[in-house]
Amino acid sequence: MDMDSKDVELDENSLKEILGNLGVSSVFGDPVKRGDISIIPVAEMKIGLGSGRGGGGRGKGEDKGGVKSSEGDDSGECSMNGYGGGGKVIPKGFIKFKGDTVSYEPILDVTKIAFAGIALVAWAIYWITRCCTCEED
Repeated sequence: MDMDSKDVELDENSLKEILGNLGVSSVFGDPVKRGDISIIPVAEMKIGLGSGRGGGGRGKGEDKGGVKSSEGDDSGECSMNGYGGGGKVIPKGFIKFKGDTVSYEPILDVTKIAFAGIALVAWAIYWITRCCTCEED
């Protein structure tokens, strides 16, 4: 199998551009300063990158179904490659500077709090129902 030099490569500049678009500023914007108070956003960044390459060949005179044809092709080989990736930035909170005081203020995820409440109610209903329906021996 012959991989030619026409393959697309994910070079350092492309990677820097992708990572540059994923950051705290893509969620919050730039740090803010009003008077003696400065706010710096804090976020968690997750990225995933992947690539794949494959190739194969066919014998001369065979088509995709394995049926012999009268015409042969030049090399009988092919190759493909691909790249992909994704990422997300999750807001976590902000750092607040006021005079000589520095504090961290977390951002609460109300979806997680609501899900925990629903799970707790479901668990309580299950155990109450189970205890009420059990017969003593």
